[in-house]
Amino acid sequence: MCASWHAGPWNEPPRKGQTPPPSTETESMNESRMIVSQAVPLDITLHRQRSELEIKWSDGGAATLSGETLRSFCACSRCRARNRIGTPLISDNSQIDHVAMAGIAGLQIIFADGHDKGVYPWSYLQAIAAGNGLDHLNT
Repeated sequence: MCASWHAGPWNEPPRKGQTPPPSTETESMNESRMIVSQAVPLDITLHRQRSELEIKWSDGGAATLSGETLRSFCACSRCRARNRIGTPLISDNSQIDHVAMAGIAGLQIIFADGHDKGVYPWSYLQAIAAGNGLDHLNT
């Protein structure tokens, strides 16, 4: 089952009070190193059963990121601290529960185990997809 929503390009600020629709089985919302394109997402689709986030960018690119990958690149202070000491904070359940806009600059990803502290800016999502997530984090 696919339920979609396309609220237009995300390079436009959301209207006051604009919120994403309720989570459904599949949701859709309309920089390699730090030198990542200035592309913005045109379409973001959460495939819940596969726990994958699919992003189509304004520059024509596309990326599919797994929940496990996104959880391993969580940049919240707790996850970053755990990664620095060599004990990543990854649960057995890195299933993506839902996503929400984090202003106009990125996404907040909420995982099925309740972890919801990480914010993923567009440039960071592009870097993760390009295999440069760690470089982006360390800048």
